[in-house]
Amino acid sequence: MKLWGNNARWVILLACLACSVLSAYAANWKTFDAATWSEDASNDGDSFTVVLDGAEQRIRLYFVDCPESVADTMLLIRIREQMRYFGLSELKKVIHWGKTAANFTREQLCSSPFTLHTSFANALGRSKDGRIYSWIEVKGVPLAEMLVRNGLARNRGVGKALPNGTSRAEVQARLSDCEAAAMLERKGIWEASDGSSLIKEREMERKDGSDISKLQEQLEAETSGSLDVGMKSNNEMKKRKK
Repeated sequence: MKLWGNNARWVILLACLACSVLSAYAANWKTFDAATWSEDASNDGDSFTVVLDGAEQRIRLYFVDCPESVADTMLLIRIREQMRYFGLSELKKVIHWGKTAANFTREQLCSSPFTLHTSFANALGRSKDGRIYSWIEVKGVPLAEMLVRNGLARNRGVGKALPNGTSRAEVQARLSDCEAAAMLERKGIWEASDGSSLIKEREMERKDGSDISKLQEQLEAETSGSLDVGMKSNNEMKKRKK
């Protein structure tokens, strides 16, 4: 009986310790169980506007990076890097799949409320209203995982331990598995990926510089001189400032 008494105390102590750890994680997060989608022209796959307790808030998803959906001059280096990561042959293909990812996210979130967790960490970016990093679940399924599993995002970006205590490393490992599965099944953007050149393209990305003018010329050539509205707007703004 004495032995059981000692063991029981250890069990209770460990249980209390586990509860304390989970509470510490949860304390850094605020959960919104009825977050809703908000239409905005700048919404894309991993950065969009939601409504939290009646107020609009721009958010950026933790852990994932979707292809860019607008050919903005300021994003050309990033678009090229994404093109090479996914083994694509043209910059404009990144934009195509970026728009597909944006539509996917909208479809998942616009029909009904969803759960959003955030610790209000600043996600920087070009949004004038600022953005906060968030983790979103749709009926218990992480949106980040849905995007990666469907070949509409890569496992990359800022992350942290989740409210339920799942470590950052474990989340990244699971998303890596989801990305590998999407690649093998050629889902989403991986359908257009050229496996034979992927290694070469990634090597070039590691060595390359950042000459935006050449990228701009490349995208103009791919689109027959007809650039996306996002790029036109950016150039017009620069002219006005001059």
